[in-house]
Amino acid sequence: MADAPTIGRKGASFDVAAFFRRYAALTALIVLLAFNFAVTPNFASWQTLNVNLTQVATIVIVSVGMTLVIATGGIDLSVGSLMAISGALAPMIADKHRDHFLREHVAQTEHARRRLGHYVTKGPGIKPIRPEYVAAVLSELADDDAVFTVDTGTPCIWAARHIEYGRDRRMLGSFTWASMACASPYGFGAAMAFPGRQVIALCGDGGFTMGGLGDLLTQVQRKARVVNVIINNGMLDFVNIEQQEAGIVPFGTEFTNPDFSQVATALGARGMGYEHLDQLALEHLYGTR
Repeated sequence: MADAPTIGRKGASFDVAAFFRRYAALTALIVLLAFNFAVTPNFASWQTLNVNLTQVATIVIVSVGMTLVIATGGIDLSVGSLMAISGALAPMIADKHRDHFLREHVAQTEHARRRLGHYVTKGPGIKPIRPEYVAAVLSELADDDAVFTVDTGTPCIWAARHIEYGRDRRMLGSFTWASMACASPYGFGAAMAFPGRQVIALCGDGGFTMGGLGDLLTQVQRKARVVNVIINNGMLDFVNIEQQEAGIVPFGTEFTNPDFSQVATALGARGMGYEHLDQLALEHLYGTR
């Protein structure tokens, strides 16, 4: 007599491969959720849940449709990858109420500012005068709606690092390669466009001797109220820095300057020269603008 058929095998082993083939998507979702619960800040918050339901859910719905399209070979696989990444990133870019990121970077900024302020705090006791100190004092005394124009070269550095700007205070410059001698004509244009507004041109001595002297004649003729502050260091300082960074011993960057205060007076402007700057000197300078 034949044996009765076996309905089931007692003690049959669990087929792991078959389970994952059948529930791979669900398993991946559970692993992704567990990972985000463990690593992503605020993932379990009501705010994240709200984002998932109101924003990410739509991405998931579209992703399901895209998956079907990809499975049929109708579209490139990268589209599905982008949809998956979008769904993963959505909770991470939601509105955040903690300010640790802001506080961290504000602290880094303040630390950098303290380091940059070395020649500002030590400025009154240093001779010849440091350009960092000049820029800082100019920033302190200038009007809230002053227009600063900067020459191409190191004046850009001092103006960016040591002059405070705001809603109405502006900085104008070329900020492009090989465009020296732009501060004085920019200042002239600003003074003509905004009569009565304080205009301060931070000029390099190389740029001013190259083109600023002619601009000064025009300013005198048109009675433009521009304060031309000439950083007189007797060299093309930015070129000097570039040569050093390239491993070259600097050459061809030094030159002899005239007494700019006497030149300005000869051209019909009021010229003043300072080797040591104090508040009284700059206040006098501003009073003559």
